Amino acid sequence: MDFKAINRELLTRLDWPTFLPGGHRAGREFQAADLTGGRGRSFCVNMTNGAWCDNATGEKGRDIIGLVATRWNCGQGEAARRLCDEYGLDPGGQTRSGSTREDSQPGLSLVGAKSPQPGPPDRGFTQLIPPGKPPESAMIINGRKADLASHYQRPADWQTAFYILRWHVNPLTGKGKLILPLSYGELCGVVGWHRRLPPGPGRPLLGLAEVWQARREGDARPVLIVEGEKCYQAAADYPFLVAEIVDCFCIPVTWHGGGGAWHWSDWRMLDGCGPFILWPDADPTGLKAIQGIAETLAAYSENREYIEFVEIKEDWPPKFDLADLIELERNRNGC
Repeated sequence: MDFKAINRELLTRLDWPTFLPGGHRAGREFQAADLTGGRGRSFCVNMTNGAWCDNATGEKGRDIIGLVATRWNCGQGEAARRLCDEYGLDPGGQTRSGSTREDSQPGLSLVGAKSPQPGPPDRGFTQLIPPGKPPESAMIINGRKADLASHYQRPADWQTAFYILRWHVNPLTGKGKLILPLSYGELCGVVGWHRRLPPGPGRPLLGLAEVWQARREGDARPVLIVEGEKCYQAAADYPFLVAEIVDCFCIPVTWHGGGGAWHWSDWRMLDGCGPFILWPDADPTGLKAIQGIAETLAAYSENREYIEFVEIKEDWPPKFDLADLIELERNRNGC
């Protein structure tokens, strides 16, 4: 099997927006949130030679076959065979008899056929209801357990939607942070826990269950919307410090994906749950996200419930957030 020839041929016929939906071109690279696609820049692949890198996880490779093997959680040989079937190539990297480069299409098997035949089944991730909590081994990378595991639940039945795992220091590189999703479902015929997010928009919010329960019990504490699981956890762990900062006790809520992904969450779930206090990260993306959330909440709420913004101080450094301020206050108070 000629891996180099297969890779060369694949690069001539890949439709990148289909291969990595939600991604975008950036010069010679195609960028996305991760190796399955999505809006973002953490993942990039060179469209000329197939070299790729996921800056969030530290995973990288030299060709499309390696990328697909990582995506499908299979060996290089299996990935190459599947790609040959899907794109009408023989193991030597040439177009198979009965198909041409022009009529070969992703998802169609054109081997010796004048008309397209059904290709391999969809290899995307299908979410399922998990039988219980994920095993501890699923939260360990390179011998280090995640520092934070945030549990997102589906509001329809409060079953697990997904977990977001956070390592404050990347266990693969020793630098920066590492954030990975963990969902239960089927991927490439394997049922279990996978490092994937459920497909599609409409993601649930972290902290929504506590908000709904509070409102049922007549608890009118404001909903404090912050960016990211780290800020959410800090607000949940230190409610008295938060109350000193914003002059009231609050119920924290956040979304997954950072400032550029706020629109992937279902903010309609907070309709009728105000008032709201919105705390942006001290950067343009954080401000834009909070402004977008505020406009969305106002549009969903018939009563135009009260929305307040936390003012970013001039002496706050770039990207300064609620978690940073809580840590600063704790150190100041000797906590």
